[in-house]
Amino acid sequence: MSFDWLAGVPLAWGVGLTVALYLTVLVWAVTRPRRLIYSGAPDGARWRDLRLWVVPLVLTQIVLYLVFR
Repeated sequence: MSFDWLAGVPLAWGVGLTVALYLTVLVWAVTRPRRLIYSGAPDGARWRDLRLWVVPLVLTQIVLYLVFR
């Protein structure tokens, strides 16, 4: 299988697609209902809310990708 057609695609398209994928995962994670987030947790402590953890982690991942691409 030849991927010669990719030679004509600008790098910005790949970067944009990758960042869009990261943002899609971020939106998906943040929109999860509370009952799913705390499912199986012994208490409802705020630090157990994974939606709070995913925002800085994904944003850091995007920044690292853009810096080191």
